[in-house]
Amino acid sequence: DMFQSIGNILSTAPIPAGTPNVYGAVGNVQTCSAQAFIITIGWGGPFYNVALSFYYILFTIDKNAYLKIEPLYHLICLGLPLCMAIGGVQGQDFN
Repeated sequence: DMFQSIGNILSTAPIPAGTPNVYGAVGNVQTCSAQAFIITIGWGGPFYNVALSFYYILFTIDKNAYLKIEPLYHLICLGLPLCMAIGGVQGQDFN
């Protein structure tokens, strides 16, 4: 949540200067990519909210079931946004 908030606070400032019809654009391609990277990393927060919901469901059914899949939750919640962010920067998909 914090990463997405930081990215959203920056608003249009990181957008490359001279972009038509964008108020407050004073950045460049690198600042725009950095903002997109930060916002994409922030997607881990909602993923953890979903994982926590599943935790409560599994905990009421079987207290040991969550222990078996907890590493998978962490892998998805941390790994997926990180891979998407790195892939977006490497593939220049954010601009």
